[in-house]
Amino acid sequence: LLVRDPYRPNTYIKVEDDTAEKICRTKYHLIIRLAELLGAKYSRIKQVKGVYQERNLDFETGLNIPTRIKGEVEVTDNEVLKLLDLTEIESKCNGVANLTEKSYKDALKYAREHCLTDIPEAISLLDGRNPQHINPKKKLTITFEGQSELNKLFDIAATCTALRRFKLQAHYRDTFERREKFTLLIEFEFP
Repeated sequence: LLVRDPYRPNTYIKVEDDTAEKICRTKYHLIIRLAELLGAKYSRIKQVKGVYQERNLDFETGLNIPTRIKGEVEVTDNEVLKLLDLTEIESKCNGVANLTEKSYKDALKYAREHCLTDIPEAISLLDGRNPQHINPKKKLTITFEGQSELNKLFDIAATCTALRRFKLQAHYRDTFERREKFTLLIEFEFP
């Protein structure tokens, strides 16, 4: 099973056991780099929350995707660090020295190149640091959703009936029927 890579146009990736984690890790590092291009000097993961959802699917006649949040999932700081390939919850960023129109345009170009312009985390950063505002924010907290892009890709593939006659292996069926996701509050500091 192949799905479109959410951050590299015209690229497809094979769905394997660690695909969701790889995509989440990529998204996190792209968001951190975008924040650096907007001048971030420091980032801190402030809160971690996990939930799981269950859905009823019928792959023979079409899809029925009522999602219900079934409960919370315990997510520890260490699990998040491991997932995102980090060593600490707080870290220094290599942000640009001064936010200018040019550095903002460079950040916007980077966001477009990596398909970030429709992602709420990137929109919050770009809006909060826009130099055309009277006072671009010095401290900005965003909500980072882990694995939401991969979930959307699975839904698109299924809705397009790409999977209707495909005999899903247990791993893929689990991916559709039970979803775990987590959200982080990430605080950035700017000069």
